[in-house]
Amino acid sequence: MIGSSWTTIGTIGVAMISAGHVLGFHSGWLAGAIISGAYFGDKVSPLSDTTNLASSIAGARLYDHVKYMLVTNIPAIIITAAIFTIAGFTIHANSNIDVLHNCGN
Repeated sequence: MIGSSWTTIGTIGVAMISAGHVLGFHSGWLAGAIISGAYFGDKVSPLSDTTNLASSIAGARLYDHVKYMLVTNIPAIIITAAIFTIAGFTIHANSNIDVLHNCGN
């Protein structure tokens, strides 16, 4: 929502990759979820530099541009969320939480 997809991926994404590894998820699934969420936020945030640049070059009002970007981004995020939800319930993750928890015993 802050409008910087690369910053989101480079900071919060690194922490989420680490948390996902502890939970036992594959790096490819984690990266896909982080990148798709960051790009969705980048496209619909009025603070985004690319959103501001595109609307100003086209001569459109910023919030009209965001509204029309939602026409293509909402179906994409719904499909992506469905894929990750189905994958989350069907793909077996090898969690390391029990191993880490039992190390102190």
